[in-house]
Amino acid sequence: MIILAIPVVLLVVLVCSGPVSAATIDISVSGDIPDMTLTPGSTNENTSVRLNVTTDATTWTVSVKDASDNAKPDTYAGRMVEWDGTSAYVTTPAVLGANMTVTGTTVLGSSGSSATLSSADQIIETGTATVTSLEIPLTFAQLVTYTDQRLTIPNHVYRIVVTFTGAAV
Repeated sequence: MIILAIPVVLLVVLVCSGPVSAATIDISVSGDIPDMTLTPGSTNENTSVRLNVTTDATTWTVSVKDASDNAKPDTYAGRMVEWDGTSAYVTTPAVLGANMTVTGTTVLGSSGSSATLSSADQIIETGTATVTSLEIPLTFAQLVTYTDQRLTIPNHVYRIVVTFTGAAV
């Protein structure tokens, strides 16, 4: 059995900076996950998303969390939840059993790590130098089991919104 879904992973970027004399950081996210076939019994991965960082700080971090947007119940934080395809989570949604993970890559100037999404910020990149337009590949991974529900209603998808936060330390 293959669970077919077209999850919409929206990337919301928060940029943190201090007073004029303090270090600054600017982050952006490019790429998307338009269609992702979820296969039971495996960890499904997507590597089409990139994080871009520019900062004058020698120490910095980027963290991620589940935004729990549009009245998504807090009890489902970190997990993909059934969305009606247009504007809302369904009243009694299907919910994938495992939390999504986001992994940053270690590149020159930054050390990557993996975070299992929840409602709390978790660091996926730790910077060790000032950088300009540093591109960092990201991996989104979703474990799907045979007990996860297959979506059968047309246009319904599994959805999660991920918030990225940059901090100049």
